[in-house]
Amino acid sequence: MIKETCELTENEIRKNFQAQFDVHQNDFDNDLENLFKCMNTSERIRERCRQFLKRQTTEICNVWCTAAIQAHDQKQMERLVRDGSADLRHLIDDIIKSGKTMTKEKANQEFDSMWDKKIQSIKNNIKPEERLKQVIKFVYANYNIFEKESRGL
Repeated sequence: MIKETCELTENEIRKNFQAQFDVHQNDFDNDLENLFKCMNTSERIRERCRQFLKRQTTEICNVWCTAAIQAHDQKQMERLVRDGSADLRHLIDDIIKSGKTMTKEKANQEFDSMWDKKIQSIKNNIKPEERLKQVIKFVYANYNIFEKESRGL
């Protein structure tokens, strides 16, 4: 599923996973209701089980979304690096074809200009605020796990 969605936008990834996990959630809910009927459980236990199952399914969906978004970001970064490499190769080829020679200072200026453009492109394509929100959401959702691990439980 991750490979299938890593070319989508972040919003499209979330919608895709949410739709798929909604189907699973409905199946889980139906299976759980059938178990409740067989076991004749109280309404209080039923409600707590429903809440627990919903929370678990939601968090698993969030983990899958995060993994797909990270795969998307990695592909985007690879594309930026590949394009930067191609730009540099293109510049070198153009200079060789034109027969010009460059001074060290002129070559440094050209490289610095390309570097600045690539850095700006990366800044425009990577949104650190979104990544921070993702990390906060992940840590908040898994706080109990991290707390138990830090105490050695």
